[in-house]
Amino acid sequence: MAIQISGIHGADEFVSQIQSVLTEAEQWSTDETTNFLYQLIDIGVVSGEQFCERYLFDTDSYNPTREFALYLYWELLDLGDELTALDGVVIDWNQTWLTTLQHKYCCFRFRDGCYFFKNLRHYLCSD
Repeated sequence: MAIQISGIHGADEFVSQIQSVLTEAEQWSTDETTNFLYQLIDIGVVSGEQFCERYLFDTDSYNPTREFALYLYWELLDLGDELTALDGVVIDWNQTWLTTLQHKYCCFRFRDGCYFFKNLRHYLCSD
């Protein structure tokens, strides 16, 4: 699939790296792939290397930010069995996204899913 996008050199390699991470991307049309690339460019991802460094998670959940907050706590913070000690404690995962996570991560909806990435602006501005 030969894709030409102004300002992006090696778009085909970019697409190949996306497809190696997101297997569903192999089924996208050229127009869909181009639209996905433009979404990435909007959040500052302009190469396959940046995509691989910043991509974290995708979901087709009806409440993707809640799902992402849960993912971070279970997978990235590796709380595992420690969360069982919190049995009965209610955590507002939507509020967690709104008050903390949306500043460190960014996301966009594409097709039937939502894709999450490290927010480059946060990491460039933080200590």
